[in-house]
Amino acid sequence: AAPHASPHPQANGDDHEPRVEVTIPRIQIWVTSEFFVLWSTSAGHGIEIPYRTISLHARQQNALYLQLCLSDISQTADDDLETVELLLTPEPQGDSNPTDAAEKLFAAVSNCADLHPDPDEDDDHEQEQEPEPGTGGWITSENIQDFMDENGEFRMPEGGILGAGAGTVRTADQFEDADAGDEV
Repeated sequence: AAPHASPHPQANGDDHEPRVEVTIPRIQIWVTSEFFVLWSTSAGHGIEIPYRTISLHARQQNALYLQLCLSDISQTADDDLETVELLLTPEPQGDSNPTDAAEKLFAAVSNCADLHPDPDEDDDHEQEQEPEPGTGGWITSENIQDFMDENGEFRMPEGGILGAGAGTVRTADQFEDADAGDEV
């Protein structure tokens, strides 16, 4: 694609600072599994953008909107984050229309960005590990052996208090009466 790029550098929350708008015609976009690449053949230069730098990507009419975070998120307060906004307008290929070209570019960036999850999200999952099966108070097939003695007989868990109705034996007639509206 040979889109136009319009970067808008700004600090988060700094609406009073002037926006710098630059249009760069005829750049090539390469969406790879490792980087989002913008290349200017006329200048002979380009930039590789790691997907973790892309804090936001979205469709904006016939263009792809990107917000790049230039700050280290773990070391910078939210109000001090420096960002750059890019608006990439791809030229349609063949018989396709501009909306299709933007949609294909957005889908490709979305798929590749999914390959590079936020490292902070990984840390959150490690801290909130799922409990071991059966540790939630239920006796399951995974933990039944914890409630058996050496003879294979069931033993009650120690320290647990049973709720109301625990150990109550009901007959089939009592269930039929309950279905009919009688109290059990």
